[in-house]
Amino acid sequence: MSVFDYEIIADEANREDWLLKRQSLIGASETAGLLHDGDGMPISKYVSPLKIAVSKMMPPEPDEANEIRDAGNWLEPHIAERFLEEVEKRGMKCGMLLRSTNYPWLGCTPDWWVMEKGTEQGDLEVPLQIKNTMFPSEWNEGVPLDVEIQVQTELIVTGAPWAYVAVLWTGNRLRWEKIYPDEALQQKILDASKEFWEKLQDGKPIESDGHRATKPSLAKIFPDDTGLTVPLSGELMGLARELHVLGERKKEIEAALDELGNALRSALGNNSFGTFPDGASVSHRRQTRKAEKCGNCNAVVRKASSFKVLRLHLSDAQKAEKKRTEAERRAKAKAYVLESNGGAK
Repeated sequence: MSVFDYEIIADEANREDWLLKRQSLIGASETAGLLHDGDGMPISKYVSPLKIAVSKMMPPEPDEANEIRDAGNWLEPHIAERFLEEVEKRGMKCGMLLRSTNYPWLGCTPDWWVMEKGTEQGDLEVPLQIKNTMFPSEWNEGVPLDVEIQVQTELIVTGAPWAYVAVLWTGNRLRWEKIYPDEALQQKILDASKEFWEKLQDGKPIESDGHRATKPSLAKIFPDDTGLTVPLSGELMGLARELHVLGERKKEIEAALDELGNALRSALGNNSFGTFPDGASVSHRRQTRKAEKCGNCNAVVRKASSFKVLRLHLSDAQKAEKKRTEAERRAKAKAYVLESNGGAK
């Protein structure tokens, strides 16, 4: 693949046009939703195949107020400048929606470009993906798989020989990695995204799954209540029975959680912390939630509130075991993606 095998189709400065043009392709931040782990769940925490399908089939919705996204946008140039200073390179914000000319169903909007001078390919601009996290444990074993898939997609689209990921941990610690093309992973991305895009273009149904993004997507597809009755298959009857059994188990689990939590709350009383013999601890601290107002009419949609939150804190040994288990889970998930047909269902 030659370098810069892409075309610019939109500028993020024109948000409405950018959203409209993004419907004509699968974005880099979406491809992790098309690859599945060993449990059949999308790798992405944010999108599922059905959510991606809905975003391509229905008119784009205007951006709503989002504190997390707004904070990320505010932090982005500061993280980029700190990264560029650390690596002693120049860079600039991208903001352009790029479509691959080799694989026109794929596109991306890199956060920033990093200027690379005097490489074997000459002077280059390579993508910089910027993240910030309050959960650094997700990055202990390197770049999370969903972010790696996003960056590999950017490498496919741009043809760049490498890319960078810079992440700000808990607001003050910068970590970064240089990512090279992974041919096996890129092929899985191409296979899964092409299969999904062809299904979408042919009007074939995209199956639902248990991802948290799927339920609200179904609500968008089927917003009405006709009042009519339709016959369902025996297979769906079995699913309904299983749903009922799981619902009963959920009630039992929730009751058990309440009982155990209340025992700890009672033991703590008005105290904030409690410690256990193995080094683990528990906290019961008061938190305040600010009132939320409607962005259009300024009316209060949720009143301010104050409440106490019970949290368990692992011992050092438990943290080490959790870290080891998480590393194994991530390794298995990536191995599954590379070894299986992780395409869209």
